[in-house]
Order: sequence, then C-alpha cells, then structure tokens
Amino acid sequence: MPVSKFIYLLPLVILLETLLISGLVLLFSSLQVKYRDIKFFVEILLLFWFYISPVFYPLNLVAQVSDKFLKYYLLNPLASLITLYRMAYLKDYHKLLPHGVSWPYLIIYPTVFSIIICFLGNLVFSKMQRTFADNL
Repeated sequence: MPVSKFIYLLPLVILLETLLISGLVLLFSSLQVKYRDIKFFVEILLLFWFYISPVFYPLNLVAQVSDKFLKYYLLNPLASLITLYRMAYLKDYHKLLPHGVSWPYLIIYPTVFSIIICFLGNLVFSKMQRTFADNL
C-alpha cells in the first residue's frame, strides 16, 4: 500500500489537535463551574462546528462554491487539521488542494490558533481554579 509523503506530519497534527481540544476543555469546563448554562451553548457550538468542518466532504468542494468563502472557511482550525489528516493518510491528496491553499498555511494557522487557545484555556482555568469549591 503506497504511503503519502506527508505521513511525517501525523504526529504534529495529533499534537495540534490535542492542544486545541485541551485548551477548549479547560476553558469551557472552568466556565461551566460558574455558569451552569454554558453546557447548552457548548452543545450547540459543537454541533455547528461539526457541520462546518470538512469531515464528510473534501476541501476542494468548498472552493467550488467561492474562493472568497474558502478564505473564511479556512479560519476554522479543524478544516486545516482534517485536511492535514487526509494529506498524511491519502497519497497525492495534496494535489487536490484548491488553488491558493498551500500546505504550509494548513500547518501554521492551526499551530498558532491551538497554542493561543491552549494558553487561554490554561489561563482561565488557573484564574478560576480557586473558586471551584465555592461554586460547586
């Protein structure tokens, strides 16, 4: 079975996804302790986020709609991460990337975004940690 030349990106993509999810978990779990209704917001947000991420359709399908829409669409860090997973697993998938989308951008943007979210989640969790027992 042929292997993609981007398979070496797989550990990085897993790390970026872990950073992103960990930051979101720290952020929303600490807010959940104080604001109980945040769980309803998170449910709606996750459902919306699932449907706007290219899980069931490729990124080039989005580019067929509009190039301008694609620029905004790529602001979703999961769109980049899912595309990187496909590049790592599927041989020659990088050739199917829409015009104007470079694979370095698909790495740099989610890296910066994941680090910021992880730092923000850790910061909020650290600040609110002292009041957890009072709010439970």
